[in-house]
This record gives sequence, structure tokens and C-alpha cells, in this order.
Amino acid sequence: MRKVLFFIFIISFCFYNCYALDLDCSISLSAGSSGSDVEKVQTLLNMRNKCGLMVDGVFGSRTFECVKDFQKKNNIEADGVVGPITCNYLIGNTPVVTYKNTRFIYGIVLGDKVNIRSGANINSKVINTTSFGKILTVSSKSGNWYKIKYDNGKIGYINDDFFSTSFILVDKSAQKLYYFSDGIRKWSTNVVTGMKNSHDTPTGFYTLNKDNFVSKTYLSGYNDDFTRYNSYVDYWMPFILSSGIGFHDATWRDYNQFNKDEYINNGSHGCVNMHHEAAQKLFNESFSTIDVVVRD
Repeated sequence: MRKVLFFIFIISFCFYNCYALDLDCSISLSAGSSGSDVEKVQTLLNMRNKCGLMVDGVFGSRTFECVKDFQKKNNIEADGVVGPITCNYLIGNTPVVTYKNTRFIYGIVLGDKVNIRSGANINSKVINTTSFGKILTVSSKSGNWYKIKYDNGKIGYINDDFFSTSFILVDKSAQKLYYFSDGIRKWSTNVVTGMKNSHDTPTGFYTLNKDNFVSKTYLSGYNDDFTRYNSYVDYWMPFILSSGIGFHDATWRDYNQFNKDEYINNGSHGCVNMHHEAAQKLFNESFSTIDVVVRD
């Protein structure tokens, strides 16, 4: 009996995931479409939205209404068209990944070769050092000192001048942005940073200030061929004011361009390009200032 149940589980798991992975999100499907891709959409709608559709490969009125209902529930424009955004939501590739709160509190190192001490004071012995952009688990805080864990559970202390628990981490190697508040990892999203070896987003420690936020504006500059660009954005959030580098939505990018390799040959001019939904979420977060760490 156990073998039979296990076999059924494997079939069900593969059936869903094979459909999800095989659905091409670069095409659009709408009322009147037909074929195997519509079958995959209908299958995913039944699984994710419990629509009870007949999987017949015909994009009819019931499929249309189910798509609209799914879009409404996920705050997508409810036009009944399975375009790149709706498609990626169906296969589970959402712009913003939220995390459940856990008992773990995290912080990030803001300097290079930061001392880890044996006690919560400047006179305590230096027992190790840690590097810029390293995320460590926090046990507690006493005055200006964080009690942290490093090297598989060893205990030490770091001064809060070189450590933060509310921060935005931009990891260029992974092309990910992570948002932490009071030590809790809240959400993450895929991004596209500056083009590698040409317009690299500068690594370092910065401050993002809401006083500098602007909505519904144009970003202007010059392309490498000296032509001028003038790009509209809904959310502009600069964190390096001297060079005009910040976070912003990039609706001119195809949904599938937000991957870990796009920045190598098709990166930005130095800014951090975000999905529209993710940029909106960051724009509306309830901080006045927050630390930004950009690491390789």
C-alpha cells in the first residue's frame, strides 16, 4: 500500500512540476487560443485556483473567467490574458517572495575585517574578524554590542557601528535583493544590476533615505553609443546621490529578464532594476532611512 501511495505521489508531483516547468512564459494566451499550452494553463489554474476546468486545450469563456479571478487574487491586472506576469505567477515564479517569521534574528557586517570580541566592550579580547556583507545570527543586544554566532555556533560580540539588523542586501552574484527589518528576513526579489565590467553597480555600504524618493518621474542619461535615454518610472529610490544610482521599476524589461545572468550582457547603467511590484513594495515600506549593502 505504501508503495502505491508513494507512486501516486510521484506521478502527481511530476505532473504538476513538469507542466509548470514546461509552460513557455514568453508567449501570450487569450480567449480563442488553443493547443497544448492552453492545456497546461488549465491544469495549473485547476491546481492553483480550484477552477474545475475541463482540460481540453480550448481557451473559452470559463478559462477566461478563471484567469481573471486568479489575476484579481494575485493583484495582477485582470484582463483575462495569460501574459508573462500571469504565466510566471501560475508556475510559482512570483516577483516578490515573502518569508515566514522565524525565531532567528539576522544582521549584516558593514565593514571589512570587523573585529569579533570575547565580550561586550572595547577592551575585550579580539577572538576573530569577519568580512563585509557577511550575514550572522544574532542572539541578543547589550548597549552598543550585538551577541552573535559565527563559525558554526561560536559566540562573539560586534559593535553596532559595524553591524545592522535593518537593511537591504543587493547580492550581485545571485541578482537578488533581500529586505530585512529588525533582524527578520521579510522578502526578496530578483533584480538586474549594472552591466558587468561596464556599468557595475558599486559595491559598498550606503543609506536609503525616504526623503529622496520620487514617484512618477523620468530618468535621463546617455547610452554607450552617446544616444540619450529618457525612461519613465513609477518609483525612484536613489541610494548613491552623487552618481544617480538607485532602485527603480523597469517595466521595459521582459519578465523573464530578471534572472541571475541578464546583467552580464544586458545590465543597467548602474541602477538596480526591479519588477514593478517589488519596487512598489520597497517604496511603501515603513522606514525613514535604512542601510543598503551591495556585495559581489
